[in-house]
Amino acid sequence: MLNFFSNMKDKIYNKAVVFLNHRFVRAMQYMGDAVAGRDQS
Repeated sequence: MLNFFSNMKDKIYNKAVVFLNHRFVRAMQYMGDAVAGRDQS
């Protein structure tokens, strides 16, 4: 039973990490585009 909860925790944690990393990368790209656009004008 303990192993089951451990596996569930790992799966949820992995999904959260992937989701947060994706959001972080998108935010960095958005900021990078904003800075690049500001530099061009």
